[in-house]
Amino acid sequence: MPIYESETLTKADLERIRDGQVCAECGKPFWLYLDYKTKKWYLGCRGNIEHEGYARAARPPKERSIERTREDLKKVTTDVKANKLAKYTGLQLMTEAAANEIVNTIWPKAPPDMRKRAMMICRDYNINPLLPNQIHMLFFKQMIPGANGQKTWNGKYDTELVFGIGLKRIKASRRYTYSYLNDSPVAMTDAEQMRINGQIDNTKFWQICRLLTQDGRTFTGIGYWPKSKAVKGADNGNSGPHMAAIHAESEAINKMAPELFPADVRTIDETYEAPAQVKVSEVKPVTTVIEGQVVEPVTGEAIEPEDLPIEPEENEQGNTAEAEANAEFEKLGRQPEEKKYKREPAKITDAGSLLLCCFEDWPKEFKTVSDVCKELNVPAINHVKDFWLAYKAIADARMERP
Repeated sequence: MPIYESETLTKADLERIRDGQVCAECGKPFWLYLDYKTKKWYLGCRGNIEHEGYARAARPPKERSIERTREDLKKVTTDVKANKLAKYTGLQLMTEAAANEIVNTIWPKAPPDMRKRAMMICRDYNINPLLPNQIHMLFFKQMIPGANGQKTWNGKYDTELVFGIGLKRIKASRRYTYSYLNDSPVAMTDAEQMRINGQIDNTKFWQICRLLTQDGRTFTGIGYWPKSKAVKGADNGNSGPHMAAIHAESEAINKMAPELFPADVRTIDETYEAPAQVKVSEVKPVTTVIEGQVVEPVTGEAIEPEDLPIEPEENEQGNTAEAEANAEFEKLGRQPEEKKYKREPAKITDAGSLLLCCFEDWPKEFKTVSDVCKELNVPAINHVKDFWLAYKAIADARMERP
């Protein structure tokens, strides 16, 4: 039913609902109408004026421009690496060669198996680690029992690949139009815990998130965080309930769009948990040790992996395993200095020329505009920023296929 203006609900309130909420039944936005008889404003669903209720609309993080991303890249890494990777900041389709070079450049100290896994995930799910709100590599010191019951660092690190919640919101919003029912994520009630879990657990913060797609489907995610476990960034507003809410939202998005993400990669809120990236010249001695984290002593922030003093293990011949792995990765990721493409950059300057070249060069694969958009993972062709880079990405993907 329409939501009418009243003494407690002004026109300004209706405008705020219209701008931030969608219909709770179909997920479509609202229109603001004027009743000429009563001279009062009212809200109604664009799909069906008789629909009732509203839900919070999904608002993914704003994606940065290629120019802004390149400027940010120079701030968080050395100029040499920034210049080397600048060509990949506007990449529309992540290829194996591109993923190889990016991963090995920004995470050179990560174990070979973890770098290979990161490369495969970026390639298979079209994720660019250079963009904000994407994917992160976390490093943790391995702690072992020491004297007087205190834990000490054994000189080695564990690594973990994690997604930022911003990545899931961005990719999900490209694929689906959805909203958050009942202003979720919200705290689970005892009744909901009993109905879903079969018991009430008061040792954890429990949150539930319900997502509603525009076609009326609902997806529910459950998240928790132990009350006894400290959270990172508590002094900046982070909390246990917030971490539980992030986990609940992540699970709901996984159910709504299981094809977009691997299920075995943890999700974090990069606002509080993502590692701080600092230049080599700015790194200070690591004198503070917190269990499971590598912390910079002055700021208390996690230190960028490439600045950690990881000692590689030597094999029987005296060569380091890391050096051999890096050589193997370079061999795998090496490309010819010049690739020969069917087209010239001057011939692909707009959407029309890009589409025409795709239709002519790969007629069996591209028959419609939507085929090209799906290949580039964009909702519409006008979302492509660099048409020559888009063509190269499509061509490179086919050169690498056996």
